[in-house]
Amino acid sequence: MAAEQSERFTRKRFVVGGLGAAGGASLTYFVASAASAPATTAGERLFGVIERLDLPRRVVVRSDGQKVVELGSNASLWRDGTVGLGAFRVGDEVVFEGSWEGDVFRATLMGSAYRFIDGTVRRRNGAVLELSQGRVRLSPRTTARGSIDAAARPLSEIEVGDQVVGIGRWEPASDDVLALQLGVRA
Repeated sequence: MAAEQSERFTRKRFVVGGLGAAGGASLTYFVASAASAPATTAGERLFGVIERLDLPRRVVVRSDGQKVVELGSNASLWRDGTVGLGAFRVGDEVVFEGSWEGDVFRATLMGSAYRFIDGTVRRRNGAVLELSQGRVRLSPRTTARGSIDAAARPLSEIEVGDQVVGIGRWEPASDDVLALQLGVRA
């Protein structure tokens, strides 16, 4: 496989929460752990980028045009854990679960959308890994995570030439991906 094909931050593959059984689906929906994650239903899903937050319960997102989302009074909000609406910012990639009522999406769940990380480390500067498609930033909350084809190597041991896989949340202010979980291909 050519390097260009194996190294990517996939803008069309979003996940919610944490690393689970990512599979090969173009849209995968999962959360960090069944014990801590909000329960989901078989509702519709809306993916988008936050354009405006109208606290306490309204969000305007860009998703094939502008969409208005109303959060139900019992809606679960998830961004690396349970949070309030104030944890989200304009520019964040998010996913909602709920249903349409006319032109308004009534959400029971709002969560950060996570990007799949898959690439070769070209340079490392402390907590920043430079991949061909951009930067991945490690944080104290980033965890080493193994999978079928990746080992859970200590994050401090990741070096130039390693093939890393995982998930992370795009940070619009820095234009990099904040890694939530990361592993190294064997």
